[in-house]
Amino acid sequence: MSKTPNNANQETEIRDRVLSLIGDSYGSAQALLCALGVKSKNIVSEWRAGRSKSYMRYIPQIAAFYNVSADWILGNSDEKNPTKEKQPTVSDELFSPKNLTENKERAIQFLLSLNDEEAKRLMDVGSVMFDK
Repeated sequence: MSKTPNNANQETEIRDRVLSLIGDSYGSAQALLCALGVKSKNIVSEWRAGRSKSYMRYIPQIAAFYNVSADWILGNSDEKNPTKEKQPTVSDELFSPKNLTENKERAIQFLLSLNDEEAKRLMDVGSVMFDK
């Protein structure tokens, strides 16, 4: 059973652990936000400044993205990585820092901004353009 943060120290520890994951070694803030479907580019700055705690609603997704234990992020465990080996997924490959170029990040942001009908039309045009 995981504890919920009930004081400022726990919240600060959780925020610090989330922020420690963001960077070149683990994956950029923009890649994380793309994976979470968050459109605000300033939210990580808000987290750093302590003006937003919205990261709390994404703990499971952040843990999965960085392949760390949600219990570690929450301060319930000192074991950062889960014991079972995570199987790579298409999302892992797509959002891997080594594969995510600036143009790909921009393309993903663009795709996330489309509604279903717009995405379908884009796929139709793209399949003709690129013969796929």
